[in-house]
Amino acid sequence: MLFPWLPIFDIFNIRANFKKPIDIESVQTRNDDFTLLIPIFNDINRLTNVDFLKKYRDKVILCTTTNETPEFLSSLKKLCDKYGFKATYSDINTGKKNPWTIYNKTLLAHDVVLRESISTISSEYVIFMDGDTYVDGDLEVLTGALEEKGYDIASVKVLPSKRKTLIEKLQGVEYDIAMQARLIYPWLTSGAGMVAKRSIMVSTMKNHSLFFDGGDIEIGELSDMMGYKVGHIPMIFYTEVPHTVSAWIKQRFSWMCGMFRHSIVNIEHNLKHPFHFIYYSFIIYFLLPSKIIEIFRHWYLLPFIILLYTVITYITNWKVRSRWMLLFPFYALFQVLVLVWFGVYRYIQTIFRSKNIGRIKMKHNPNNISFFHPEYAINNISSYFIALSSTFLLIMATNGFAQTSILGRRYEATELALEITDFTASKTGETLAFIFPGKEEGSVAGFKSESYDGVYDIKTTGKDNLQIASEAIDLFGKEYNVKLTQEIKDIAMKELINDPGFPKISQESENVQIAKELIKKHIT
Repeated sequence: MLFPWLPIFDIFNIRANFKKPIDIESVQTRNDDFTLLIPIFNDINRLTNVDFLKKYRDKVILCTTTNETPEFLSSLKKLCDKYGFKATYSDINTGKKNPWTIYNKTLLAHDVVLRESISTISSEYVIFMDGDTYVDGDLEVLTGALEEKGYDIASVKVLPSKRKTLIEKLQGVEYDIAMQARLIYPWLTSGAGMVAKRSIMVSTMKNHSLFFDGGDIEIGELSDMMGYKVGHIPMIFYTEVPHTVSAWIKQRFSWMCGMFRHSIVNIEHNLKHPFHFIYYSFIIYFLLPSKIIEIFRHWYLLPFIILLYTVITYITNWKVRSRWMLLFPFYALFQVLVLVWFGVYRYIQTIFRSKNIGRIKMKHNPNNISFFHPEYAINNISSYFIALSSTFLLIMATNGFAQTSILGRRYEATELALEITDFTASKTGETLAFIFPGKEEGSVAGFKSESYDGVYDIKTTGKDNLQIASEAIDLFGKEYNVKLTQEIKDIAMKELINDPGFPKISQESENVQIAKELIKKHIT
């Protein structure tokens, strides 16, 4: 039932429109004491940003493993010699060679080589960057902004380097929206680019799970958990995105795996950010089976949901609006209903093969941060309270079964909310049908209410008016939690059948109120 409400929660991102980002051009501080770390494995041709890196040749370190092929290592050495780059080589134990261990080496190596490479440098700041990323701006300004604002670590503004194919354009919309959200959730760091004090990154990486999927966000999440000051610096880092649908789907398996790990496996961090928890942990994952059922049961709501989602997307992301937002709801719907399952599968597959469940544990805790730490206790408790109480209220406001189980009855507010979200009140919910003699398929009438949740389904074919009236009265009693004696039922049933309004009710009439009031009159 909550599926039609899902787009509503995107409206919370409207806060980003009123949050002023850092003005890069106004940054006065410059700091060139930084090192660029770029992980590279398997194929030297994946390093496509050499032209950009040449500007910082004495600050670039290419991070790889000792397990690469001789051809790769030879190509890497030639590249370093040609441009003056440095390289670090980390020993990654992959065991016996097979397709999975080669794949797993890359996943494990990514964060291991970054963690080990940090210990070899002495610069004040460190910048992580992918091999297909370049920056629109001077990195001295980036580190200067970090220093000027007093941040320990910061996410940056990551955008696609190309927007030519349809899938690239839709990813462009996705990135635009995601970067707006970074103003609210700066700890959502990206592997394409981030900047930090070297000492803080060393401290943070000591706690890293080394689980590749979602490993980039884990850095920002850990920094937030460890009490470091996390910010967002909107310097643009352009990165390559998949240009075909098949490549995009392959990438999303990994992204959805990471999202599942952060939203469910490490749910306690999301609880500290209530709206993030409600949207990702609760609506996307906890209600995932329900959303699938809703699609099949109420497919006619989809156009309404898509229209609503489109309008909300435009409103909440007004600063980055584009005509491609008209297609974005389909793109997003496919991910939250289909690809999200593959993310769960990918996670299960990965933990069995890597023996790593991706739990984020704060073993290294230099700031002695705890849930009840005096500086954070009030914020932690209030965030948990808001997240859990909001979730409870959402369930109670929209689920008839929960209302009956906890409060002992269903409430009209539920029916009202459902009728607003439906195209027509006559199409929502359960059908109380009356079969009239002489009709081949029968005339459908009565009231409909989603609050029944399919419990009181009336099968009307072949029944006479006496049987239908009896079931109608029973339904009324269950809905309003009224105990009816058999004598009252018999009287009400006869009066209902003989009432002039009974045979006049048809599918085309305003049957919701007519039937309800008619039954209520005879019962009372």
